[in-house]
Amino acid sequence: LPVRVAAAPVRAELACTQALPYGDGPIRIVPGPQDDCFTAAAMETLLGHDYVVTKETDRMGMRLDGPALEHSKGADIVSDGIATGCIQVPGAGMPIVLLADHQTIGGYPKIATVASADLPRLGQMVPGQRLHFAGIGVTQAEALRRRQEAEFTRLIAGLSPARPVGGIDIEALRRENLIDGMIDALSRGQ
Repeated sequence: LPVRVAAAPVRAELACTQALPYGDGPIRIVPGPQDDCFTAAAMETLLGHDYVVTKETDRMGMRLDGPALEHSKGADIVSDGIATGCIQVPGAGMPIVLLADHQTIGGYPKIATVASADLPRLGQMVPGQRLHFAGIGVTQAEALRRRQEAEFTRLIAGLSPARPVGGIDIEALRRENLIDGMIDALSRGQ
């Protein structure tokens, strides 16, 4: 493949010294796009109860266990596009949050969509972990994402060199117990 530069410039590897700002609290969701396919009680159930991440979770979707969500128009719709974070609800009523490797279209109604600012936190959850949803509007979800992106930009601006350019920090490797004095002796032929 053609590359615009002959070689990458030498620079120090950078390190972030602060935790990424993924937040905490309930997972925020925006109703829709097919929330009209559910009873009013279904949205109250989704927002009013905890759900547990099941073992049937992978990069495609996170299956949740908890109170079933009742459909008002049946569990099948004409297949339509799916966005990352959509909460699809098959006939059994158990929600599935669609994640990074989700399919492109689906035929089950989607009661809500996880706010994009909460997707990284959701993606870090493991089977057995409990979560709670909170409803928000589109404007609030967009504002949350803009604030998160501004925080990421601030963190990127504050990155500092992780080690000297072109060098290996032997003392850092020793502090982390990744090497010992024997490595130095071998490299000097002793």
